[in-house]
Amino acid sequence: VAERLCVRRLAYSAVLTRCCWSGDGRRIVSTDLNDKILVWPGTVGASPAEKKEAELTHCSPHAAKISRKSMFDCHAHLTASEFDADLPLVMQRALEAGVAHIVAVSEDLDDAQRVLQLPLCCQEGGPGLRLCCGLHPERVRSADQVAPVLDLIRRHRKQLAGIGEVGLDFTPHVLAGSGLTEDTCKALQREALRQQAQLALEMNLPLNVHSRSAGHHTIELLREVKCPRVLLHAFDGKAKYIDEAVKLGWYFSVPPCAVRTSGFDKLIARVPLDQLLLESDSPALAPEKGARNEPCNLVFSVRKIALIKDVSEDIVRDMTTKNATHFWTSPTS
Repeated sequence: VAERLCVRRLAYSAVLTRCCWSGDGRRIVSTDLNDKILVWPGTVGASPAEKKEAELTHCSPHAAKISRKSMFDCHAHLTASEFDADLPLVMQRALEAGVAHIVAVSEDLDDAQRVLQLPLCCQEGGPGLRLCCGLHPERVRSADQVAPVLDLIRRHRKQLAGIGEVGLDFTPHVLAGSGLTEDTCKALQREALRQQAQLALEMNLPLNVHSRSAGHHTIELLREVKCPRVLLHAFDGKAKYIDEAVKLGWYFSVPPCAVRTSGFDKLIARVPLDQLLLESDSPALAPEKGARNEPCNLVFSVRKIALIKDVSEDIVRDMTTKNATHFWTSPTS
């Protein structure tokens, strides 16, 4: 167990891999290593449809009912050192803001191991967690980094909702800072993404994708692999690449920083509402430049989407939560 996460460990069984909690801190669902539901109190009065949705989304019927009116953070770095001192409070603020679910992503092998410990370390009363493990393009330095991450994903398949954060980042400062030649760095990133995308296809898992200054290259590679479920987070590509991804049925998530920049306006305008999702990318991409971001700031993403789409914020919350539930639920579930 990662040492800096142990300080937040709660005294509940290590066999539980996914937990969702009610607003009053009462446990409402837990799953074991095989995703079998172990605890399901609070089902009295739930309809069959609510029970089915709860089963698919790994939360209780009442949490599922609440989540349709709440928000779903599809991309956050909860294991970042910025959250070492107060992650329980961050999670509680998220719940109070209406965030019902958070997808936690990793950046490398060590971080992936920390992500896998999150369900044992988050405070009661927080949102439900879904986990993604993957190798971030900025972390790629050698070809031998990929295999251990792939092995970890295979071993922990039952705990994972997806593979991520993966992708391509061809920004000059990333390429220059890699210590490699530009061509070598790009080639290593491409191969890391290809292998992780192939594994996602093999294991029927969605991809949580980073693409910066590499929109065309990212879309082409993922299209070659034939990945059906792709989330492009905080995508900065050109309009024609946005349109390509929309035609492929992929999803785009909008971070809170969208309220302070026009950079996401064209994306929000071009992507149909039923292919838009919310993300915080915490602790980055805050609504205020330079500030630490938190999942509770999804309200700013909602506000921006509602403004550009000319719909109510309630509609944005409802649609993006419905989209996220569909995206993160396996077609074979």
